[in-house]
Amino acid sequence: MEGKYYFGLEVMGIEILSKFIFGDMLIEYDIDTITKNVGLWIIPASLDGQVNSNKRCEHLKPTLIDPLVHVKCTGDVPCQGFSSGQSLRNSSSTYSLKFHSQDHNNEKGVDVISTLLKSDTGFCCSHILSYHRQSQAVEVYTTFTNESCTNIDIEMITSFSLGRISPFTEGNGFGKLKIHRFRSYWAAEGRHESVLAEDMHLEPSWSGMSVSCERFGQVGTFPVRKFFPFAAIEDSEAGVFWASQVAWPGSWQIEIWRKSEDICISGGLADREFGHWVKTIKPGEQFSTPKAYLTTVKGDIDDVCQRLTNAVKIPDNAHEQELPIIFNEYLTSLGKPSEKSISKVSDKLQQGKIKYFVIDAGWYRKPNFDWATSHGDWVPNQEAFPGGLKDTAMSLRRKGFIPGIWFEPETVGQASDVFKLDEHFLKRDGKTITVSGRKFWDFRDKFTSDYLTRTVVSQIREARFGYVKLDYNETVGIGVDGAESLGEAMRQHVLGVYEFYSRLRKELPADVVIEFCAAGGHRLDPFTRSMSNMCSFSDAHETVAIPIIAANLHRLMLPSQCQIWAVIRKNDSKKRICYTMAAGFLGRICISGDICELKPEQFECVYRALTLYGSVADIIKNGHTKRMGPKVTSYLSPQGWQAVLRYNLSKNKCLCIIHTFALPHPEVINLKLADGDWKLIDIYGEDKLGLHIADNSLSFQLNEDFVGVVAYLVSQRKKI
Repeated sequence: MEGKYYFGLEVMGIEILSKFIFGDMLIEYDIDTITKNVGLWIIPASLDGQVNSNKRCEHLKPTLIDPLVHVKCTGDVPCQGFSSGQSLRNSSSTYSLKFHSQDHNNEKGVDVISTLLKSDTGFCCSHILSYHRQSQAVEVYTTFTNESCTNIDIEMITSFSLGRISPFTEGNGFGKLKIHRFRSYWAAEGRHESVLAEDMHLEPSWSGMSVSCERFGQVGTFPVRKFFPFAAIEDSEAGVFWASQVAWPGSWQIEIWRKSEDICISGGLADREFGHWVKTIKPGEQFSTPKAYLTTVKGDIDDVCQRLTNAVKIPDNAHEQELPIIFNEYLTSLGKPSEKSISKVSDKLQQGKIKYFVIDAGWYRKPNFDWATSHGDWVPNQEAFPGGLKDTAMSLRRKGFIPGIWFEPETVGQASDVFKLDEHFLKRDGKTITVSGRKFWDFRDKFTSDYLTRTVVSQIREARFGYVKLDYNETVGIGVDGAESLGEAMRQHVLGVYEFYSRLRKELPADVVIEFCAAGGHRLDPFTRSMSNMCSFSDAHETVAIPIIAANLHRLMLPSQCQIWAVIRKNDSKKRICYTMAAGFLGRICISGDICELKPEQFECVYRALTLYGSVADIIKNGHTKRMGPKVTSYLSPQGWQAVLRYNLSKNKCLCIIHTFALPHPEVINLKLADGDWKLIDIYGEDKLGLHIADNSLSFQLNEDFVGVVAYLVSQRKKI
């Protein structure tokens, strides 16, 4: 039935416009036979017969359909229910959009559903839903077309809107619907939040008259500051999740909206009220929203997150196939790299385990200034690099490394010569935006791309760097001058930024690896990840929270793309080294620290981990994650324990990464494994946990704090 759809079933004023089965998801479009408004909902295809009959018939009234597209034009009549000021959904423009046509096309394994909605006020909206074969999610976006003879100003338009959550509950589903989000701030990314709908104040009013709405997101150019662009709703009784994520690296929002029994969820660009955004669309012009991803599954939070992380396709690269180890010298030189220090460290590391050697911030620093204030001119420090960057890069290549280099192209520091070029920087209210001693290039200005091509791209090419780290250490804020609104001007600027990065990738050799960083993990959004081979997971450089954050991020990005700091200090005990290195198995290990001052036994402990890492990289690259253990409350002073089980796709290999935190702990922990005849193949770390396998269970004792252990298990799957 894949890709097949049906028409004509009428139920109490609601007609099923079309049905599609894509993979294991059922996609249904409904139409209100009176208003001709169209809505969308999705469920696991296997549960089609379990939809609550009351929800499907008796309670499906025309007013309960959630429109497929929400758009708010200036001057619209807003939604009733006391929603003014908290939501721009359900405006008069939204309800003016009536069904016109729907097309289903399939090309090269991609199903595309195009639904055209027309308004009698002079505009139309095309809702595009795409399904890539073998995927576990769908992509959606909206295109607005001005068909009138006058300008139309829009102040909100959704990339997606999903209704009828949950079709499995009775009535309001009291105590059964949970909202899942992931909070984030500097060096504490990806904290999971799970809240009952009632505790988020999303319970309908007694009369159904008042609207309850939770609108959240972020404003600026740190797309995962405060929240990741993700939201999921769980029906805990049915065991079903609906999840969404917005793929946009600027200001975005998600709204969870309720007026009656069902919950609706929508998202896209941050609107006028939340993100200072108004867009003027001239006659004949079109405007397309960012993409969003939607999915549903009967399972748990790990299952639904896995489907969305897999939906984001990252660039393929010949060097990345076996997930090679990175060395980044930032926590070695602390922003003061030199040809001499790099030569010394690279001699020490020249043993075949590490492939990328990255020269981080500070190679351009000016006398009497640090790395954070000198950037922008991109002239190597002659005292530190007397032979220039090319000599150092070539030396690294002769030793077997792929050399890497750090840039922060979007900003300039106050000690740079270009800091005075105010005419080329972003402004707000006519004044140049300056934050933390940084100014921001305006990427709508041709001078910017020409300058960065001369200074950044040319140096990468000339020195034959095979790895580029693109950092970004401040956010613009609410918006910038230069368009009909602060938010729209910033949207145009953000598009310019990523057009430059897209051009950079095309102008460099195809095998160059690109890492994105933004004060650590502030750019872990789907859009940025789709352009990068790797992303810095956090600026949690040496804290005990590293394994906590790294485990969080399994639910938000592919571990093969998640670069984790593993900083080794000369005074580290073996126990501490094992704790640090074990955390690196949660993604891509990035070594740094006091490499040249380590004792032989310390160095051996590091290289023992790297040897095992090479044996299990295939599990990290392609697999499925289950996180186990209690919720960790404090990241600065964590207590308890966690275990991350990473299975390969066939589920006959398992990587178990265990970390204990501060006492107290339970005496014995038993982790349920997937069905199979499991054997312990290898183990890394101070084995003070007494690991034991029996009856598809891995047991261990938690009798010490801050221990890190990695266990590699293989199974001969039992025949059924």
